[in-house]
Amino acid sequence: MIKSINKKQESKLELYRIKWTDIGLSTSPINRERAINAVNLMYEIGDISPPKNILFAKSPIDCLKVINDFAHSIGEEPISYDELYESFVFGSNEASSIAFYEYMEEVLGVKNLEKIKGLKEVVKECGWVACFDEVAVICEKPLYIRMNENEVLHCEDGPSIRFSDGFEVYSWNGVKVPKKFIMKEITAAEALKEENLELRRCACEILGWETILQELNPKVINKDDDPEIGELVEVEIPDIGREKYLRVQCGTGRMFAIPVPPNMKTALQANAWTYGLEEFEYKPEIRT
Repeated sequence: MIKSINKKQESKLELYRIKWTDIGLSTSPINRERAINAVNLMYEIGDISPPKNILFAKSPIDCLKVINDFAHSIGEEPISYDELYESFVFGSNEASSIAFYEYMEEVLGVKNLEKIKGLKEVVKECGWVACFDEVAVICEKPLYIRMNENEVLHCEDGPSIRFSDGFEVYSWNGVKVPKKFIMKEITAAEALKEENLELRRCACEILGWETILQELNPKVINKDDDPEIGELVEVEIPDIGREKYLRVQCGTGRMFAIPVPPNMKTALQANAWTYGLEEFEYKPEIRT
């Protein structure tokens, strides 16, 4: 049993993380011959006869059409997307798991990991794979994947993931959101009525809290003479309660609203908090 690792072993962790992150985020076109070989190997190592038919789909959504066209051709009933989802091996999306097992095998010398060899090849060569007895469907990888600095799915002006058939995923800081949110095809009132609190938060961030506050009749708690220090306001947000915001003007003249902790009492204190400072430590530049 491994209870600890030494400095040399620890130093190699990042190498495996980088290697398999690059594999998992690859948007290069798949090599179909290698992808087929990988799927066959995965079946064989799992002691399952490889499928007689291996087909390809442009995206996970297109996979449903491909599999149901095949089902129709052999006189079988179509399946639902939920049934299809249960059949998926998530290919490149499972790169983090393979990073762990490969590190354990190659660096720490863990034995009896031969069973992952087929899955490792699928992760390297395929997107998602729908696995059935008679057929497997290999999905192509996305055309692109967009992320933020925290390495979670995010795009402010379009899809975070896009496939060649037009299937898209829209994300805001790691949260999947409707397309209309990213394209700002909602009003502040609609955003505030969103029942899912996480989606509501995303919608409000996308529209901007300054826009949202205009719908909420904010109560001014404190207002500084300097617009770049701003004013501290309080609002009642449906299903959430009372929240405080610093409304502040940036150097370009645009107004912004920033959520601040409930213990803020003045605009200067709130502005200092945004810089990680106490009010007495904060000395704004004198502007003339």
